[in-house]
Amino acid sequence: MFAIDSFLRPLLVTDKNIHVYDTTNTLVYTINPFSVTSVNISNNLISVNLKFNKVVSLDFRSTYEAKAAILKFQQQLDVLRKNVPYAIDQQIQNYVDNAISNVHGGCVVYSYSSTCSSIFDDSINQPQDIFNGYTFSSISLGVPSIYINGAYVLPSSSTFSLAFFSINGGLTASSNIEVGSKLYLNPYQLGFGLDTTDIITVDYLSS
Repeated sequence: MFAIDSFLRPLLVTDKNIHVYDTTNTLVYTINPFSVTSVNISNNLISVNLKFNKVVSLDFRSTYEAKAAILKFQQQLDVLRKNVPYAIDQQIQNYVDNAISNVHGGCVVYSYSSTCSSIFDDSINQPQDIFNGYTFSSISLGVPSIYINGAYVLPSSSTFSLAFFSINGGLTASSNIEVGSKLYLNPYQLGFGLDTTDIITVDYLSS
């Protein structure tokens, strides 16, 4: 059961997801705003429809509460989607690998951005070559920053992690980029699926 005055907490500037709490103040759902396809109401029940035909159901004490709650939920959804750039002309941004700017110390900031190469359900507990064979051509100085629709993901040196780089088809993992590295993401570990509308960006320093 959920209550209008406690099922959502005020958003922080660092929030990327919607956090839903039940009447015991237990965090029940963490919802990626870009996984939400629609939000419906039927009497006292709100249905949050997600990608891959998944549904989060929120039951309130009355129809009145549910109507007020769906407005609060939609407000947070709108705020998070505005905070994270989402709509990108795919024809322009598809497979962009260019230097953004020069920085001190003879380093260059590189950014690679592309939509996901395929559809990966979050039931898949295996690392996926998310850019469909794309390899990076320069090493990273330190750990790169990975963003999925603007949400930060930290790469690891474990093949069982959310994200990692590999030069041998995913057999071994690295948190850094080497020449010939590919990016691997694990939808199951991420907690949400990916499809061809999701925008993935890798930012890193190189010499």
